[in-house]
Amino acid sequence: MSSPATAKFDLHLPGLLKVLAEHLYSDRRVGFRELLQNAHDSCSRRRIEAPGDFQPRIRVSLDANEGILVIDDNGCGLTEDEIVNYLATIGRGYTRQLREEAALNDPESYRELIGQFGLGFLSAFLIASEVEVHTLSYQVGSEPMIWRSQGNETYQMCAGTRRDIGTTIRLTCKPSMRFLFQEDAIAELVERYCDFLPVPIYVAPSRTPVNRQIAPWAEVDFESAWDEFGQSQTRAADCLWKLQLKDWRLDLGHDSILIPLSGVVYVPARSTVSLNEFGDATVYIRNMFITDSNRSLLPNWAKFIRGYLESPMLQPTASREDIHEDENFELVCEAIEQQLLQGIRELCENDLRRWNMIVDCHTDLIMGWAATCDHFFDHIADCIQLRTTRGMMTVDQYRSQCPDDKIYYETTHSPSFFEQVLLEGQSKPVIDASWFGVLPFLKEFARRDRSIELVRTDADLKTLMKDIPEDSFTDLLVAFRKVYENTRIARFQPDEIPAVFLYSQHAEFIAESEEALSGDQLFPGVADAISDIVENLVRAGESTEGVLTLNANSPLIRQLAAAARQGNLEPPYCEMLCEMAKLFSGRMMDARKMIQSFDTFSGALMEIAP
Repeated sequence: MSSPATAKFDLHLPGLLKVLAEHLYSDRRVGFRELLQNAHDSCSRRRIEAPGDFQPRIRVSLDANEGILVIDDNGCGLTEDEIVNYLATIGRGYTRQLREEAALNDPESYRELIGQFGLGFLSAFLIASEVEVHTLSYQVGSEPMIWRSQGNETYQMCAGTRRDIGTTIRLTCKPSMRFLFQEDAIAELVERYCDFLPVPIYVAPSRTPVNRQIAPWAEVDFESAWDEFGQSQTRAADCLWKLQLKDWRLDLGHDSILIPLSGVVYVPARSTVSLNEFGDATVYIRNMFITDSNRSLLPNWAKFIRGYLESPMLQPTASREDIHEDENFELVCEAIEQQLLQGIRELCENDLRRWNMIVDCHTDLIMGWAATCDHFFDHIADCIQLRTTRGMMTVDQYRSQCPDDKIYYETTHSPSFFEQVLLEGQSKPVIDASWFGVLPFLKEFARRDRSIELVRTDADLKTLMKDIPEDSFTDLLVAFRKVYENTRIARFQPDEIPAVFLYSQHAEFIAESEEALSGDQLFPGVADAISDIVENLVRAGESTEGVLTLNANSPLIRQLAAAARQGNLEPPYCEMLCEMAKLFSGRMMDARKMIQSFDTFSGALMEIAP
């Protein structure tokens, strides 16, 4: 067998451009961003390699009639060899090579260079049918050059006429990209992608740079800069609290590492619970905008927080529209979380009023997510106030008023109001756990303290009522059972409540299921499963019928019992009390049944009234 032959890959450039356009980049406008990035890197390289009286600048101009977009910079320019080796070689990034070569000797000087993959210039063909480059290198003896390509396998290169050091890129834009030919649209893109790049970018004919050139968190007067920034960024306006991030040293156990980090995390003024959680961050890498919707860098529990984050340790994806979740990513995440927890701890110690304001605005988000993080829970557990039937109180305050180690709560699964009344009659406040974050928060308390028992209000009614012998109330029960057969007697608080209707836990489910089954509203397979569940519940003693429970402690019930023993208790009195108890319980009462109940109540009252 002959030895295998060695061959070289061929590159089909039009096919590669199609892949870039349709799959790598989600937005073709990033081609414009990549060219601005290249211009920035060219200016930065000249500032580093040829220091002196150099004032970097980038200019963008439009010729709407001809469909030409021009990006001009006075950076380092390109030599003929650099054009061939980097501009016309896909995947070979010059700025990445410079950073790698300087990693040991002078890493800080080249830290601001952005380019990495050698694909950026190729993305120009996402918006242009032809690209023309006029360039003159700063290097001694360089000659001006012109490079031209229509995005196919070939390009043309010849001597140029440029006299000033730098590069001009002329893009003949595709018809589909002509929407860019408005100054406002171009200025908006420059501001979005390059607002913090330290090179002024002008959009002709304006003589004022479009970009800020420095991030607000890098300004000497951070407070003033942030206030000004918030006026133009609605998402950052009116924040309740902000924390300026800084480089952070992480302890790795055997060693430590300094994580370069800057930016701001902040608490927005308000949230729409369960509709608009936060926890998202706008991310920059070397001051170039990457994404405004990253939801992985901030801790999972920080859904009441937003951020603007920058770290050169983060690795962008090839499209530079998001970041890779690699080892460096995890280190940056840990640095952010540690710094954020420390900031919250210091806020609680030094400005408790502001922390209480934050908690008041974002209570449910904070509670719900604190249950997922021990460190964060430790920080906030003692100062979270819960809605109760006696107003706002912390768990410790609740337990001081309800010292039997039971915490009573209600949810959307127990919508009746009368359980609260019964518990209040025994001096037991009820926590409103209908918001999504409350119950996980309470469960975390119970997990940490095994002496705490969480009790849903409608699950503990038997302990609130003491059964008594019926002998003393036989005549009363006979009279009431003529009106409503399922009647019993018990003692409970408060004495002012003469009677209540009690229903089994799954009464509503049984009633709704039976209605759906009788109306043939369910698919056959689902109907069979629901029918089996209902049968099992009924077999276990569940029912849609309520139990009218008379309160032996009530003065009214005792008076009615005396009347019954004397044979003077008329049915209308029983009917009125029965309907009042139904309405008070609220369960199993739709609008139609309420109308029926009021009608019965009114009819009984009319019989009694003179």
